[in-house]
Parts: sequence; C-alpha cells; structure tokens
Amino acid sequence: LDRVAIVEGPPTFNNPECFDSRTRGWYSPNGVWEIGQPQGGPNADYDGSRCAGTDMDNYYPYGASARLITAPMTLPASAQLRFFHWYSFAGGDYGRVQISVSDGAWQNLAGPFINQSGTWSQYIASLAAYAGQSVRFAFLLQDNSDGAQDWGWYIDCFRIQGMSEIQPSAPVFTSVDY
Repeated sequence: LDRVAIVEGPPTFNNPECFDSRTRGWYSPNGVWEIGQPQGGPNADYDGSRCAGTDMDNYYPYGASARLITAPMTLPASAQLRFFHWYSFAGGDYGRVQISVSDGAWQNLAGPFINQSGTWSQYIASLAAYAGQSVRFAFLLQDNSDGAQDWGWYIDCFRIQGMSEIQPSAPVFTSVDY
C-alpha cells in the first residue's frame, strides 16, 4: 500500500480539481488510475505539476476496465462540465465519461474517445439536464483485451463551471501500485 488516508465525514469535491495538491473525494476501485507526473504518454500534465492518469509510467494493463470516480455533488441549473484530457488507446480500446444520478447505474455522457488525441484538449458539455440532482462522474478506460495496450487516458483541470469553487482541506485519493 502507498499513500493511504483515513478521512471522517462525507467526501468533498474540489472545484476546480487540477490534482496538484490535496486531492479530495476521487477514487479508483481497482487501482489502475493514479495521480502524479506522467513519465510516458503526454510526458507532462496540462497545468501545474500533477494530473490523473492510467498508470503514470507504463501502458495500461491488459484487460483493464477501470473508473476514476468523483465524490457526489449537486449540480446547479447552468452547470457545464469542463476538463482537459490526453489519450492514446490501442486497437478498439476507448475511454468514456460517465455519470451516475443519485447513486444509480452508470450512464454514458461522452465518448467513446478512441485512437490518439495527439495533444491536450479541452472537453466541454452542458449538464443542464441534471440540474438540482446529486451526481458522480467517472472516467472509464476500457481495454477490449485484444492484446494491444497503449499509454491510456490522462485528465487535468476538471471543473464544474457554474458551481462554487471549493478549497481542499485534506488528501483523500489513494492509488495502489501492483
């Protein structure tokens, strides 16, 4: 185990979240996602010193099906989802942005992102259809198990535009390196 934190109370979402320090409320159930400085793929984060990505120094693992998930939040009426991402997927592998409303099933919100982005790019989407609802977001990396891997997906500067900014107070995210 590495970088384990025990936190009391409900998880808090930092808005914006650029993963540079004291990341709160994000988790990855199976440890494929990490937070740090990329050593491959884009070779640098978009802004600051760290980002979230699928293995900071290697290709994503064979057969990976992994989500990076936010803490729950209630969306305001005019919210927009904004983030920067860089990706490089092999074969039929892909990434999707997903949303869960009131802890329900995951629904696809954006993607599939396939092939390579070539550079960091911004993604923007309206969240008006989810105004006033409690939601969580997930970045899903899906490997189709054809035996080919690549650098994966890197996320930086995640923001819900129209929602108050929240300042971090303690680290929560942990990643487990196998």
